[in-house]
Amino acid sequence: MAGLVPPLVAREIRSRHRSSALDVAWAVVNPAVTLLAYGLILTQAFGAKSEVDRT
Repeated sequence: MAGLVPPLVAREIRSRHRSSALDVAWAVVNPAVTLLAYGLILTQAFGAKSEVDRT
């Protein structure tokens, strides 16, 4: 089952964004930027702190 998912995802992206390489890049960049924006906004709103440098 796990070996089936990557080819299906690749096929879905190709079929949706067949027109240009920019469309494929946008399909990757747009969710990443949205995730980054939500992460920054919610971190600031709830005052979350990273546990990386706690000494």
